[in-house]
Amino acid sequence: MRAMELRREEEEEREEREKEKREIIDKLETSDKNAHKVIAKSRANALKRSTARSASATVLQSSARLLRSRAAQSTVVPDLPHVPLQDNWYAYEDQFQLRIDGYPDFLSEAVRKDREGIMRAGGYKVEEAWERALRSAVAALHLPPPVESDPTNPEAYSDGVDAGDVIMASV
Repeated sequence: MRAMELRREEEEEREEREKEKREIIDKLETSDKNAHKVIAKSRANALKRSTARSASATVLQSSARLLRSRAAQSTVVPDLPHVPLQDNWYAYEDQFQLRIDGYPDFLSEAVRKDREGIMRAGGYKVEEAWERALRSAVAALHLPPPVESDPTNPEAYSDGVDAGDVIMASV
């Protein structure tokens, strides 16, 4: 990405130099002033633009160095492996019941108001989303709470289950 950025900047500088040359030639053709003064003025303007460009590049480079130094100083958070819940998903069907008249769910309001069925592509049903949310909530009630407040400690479960074995009890 840096190489592409450098190539782009070099291309822009080359185009700007060509543009400056054309401007000088145009000014010399149309102006009745002294040619040396016209050229000197154009070069002074080009010098101002190049110094402004280099100043902005310096700011970008210093901010990039700062970001790299901060990234080097940051602490590494361990990436614990995902342990899926070993659970019978359908064991919770008798522990909740969907309301017939629905729920005041502002997230699904647009889907429910969609009369043409555009938002229900692929057989999407709001009722299935509500059922999935309720089933997940009921299933989460049966999880043992961690003993410690440290979520990075895999051995923080209160029931003595090994850290690699997270098993949900069914009621």
